[in-house]
Amino acid sequence: MGSDSASDLIAIREHRLPPAIASQNGWIMGRRVQKNGHVVWEKNFYSAPYAQIGQGVDLRITSQVLEVYRNHERLTSHLLFGEHVVNEYRTNDADQPQGKKYREWDSVRIRAWATRVGPHMVTIVNRIFEAVPVEEQGFDAALAALRLSRRHSSERVEKACQIALWRVALDGTPSPAMWCVIA
Repeated sequence: MGSDSASDLIAIREHRLPPAIASQNGWIMGRRVQKNGHVVWEKNFYSAPYAQIGQGVDLRITSQVLEVYRNHERLTSHLLFGEHVVNEYRTNDADQPQGKKYREWDSVRIRAWATRVGPHMVTIVNRIFEAVPVEEQGFDAALAALRLSRRHSSERVEKACQIALWRVALDGTPSPAMWCVIA
């Protein structure tokens, strides 16, 4: 099995070797597309077409590119992350389903949600964005704060934001007061 022939790859698949063994000259056989529409390689996540969720796919790995195959057909490809990068996502827009439900987040959409919660939440979200050098770096923190309004009333979340802002003004240092107050 020293060559990179198609018959060797088919033989690997037919023998159903464990994933660690089922690799042949850059091919990784039998990876499953997760519920989030990504396959895992080297502790990072690479998108596959959403229609493949739950299906087994094969990966072809080169020095710079990861390609996703199903039944010998290439579905998508991605540039690989660096060797020290972990828990990052590469997502091709073409791999995502169309529709409003799957829109990407942006600061306008996040701020609109904050406005629906209340003025103190708007202040919290604005401060999160001011604290990061690149706006996208604040998305996760802002969304974490906003998601509290899914579990608690807007009034309760707004009051927690008010208390958190008051504590920051009092101490001069940021604190996780909003999460402590709401819990």
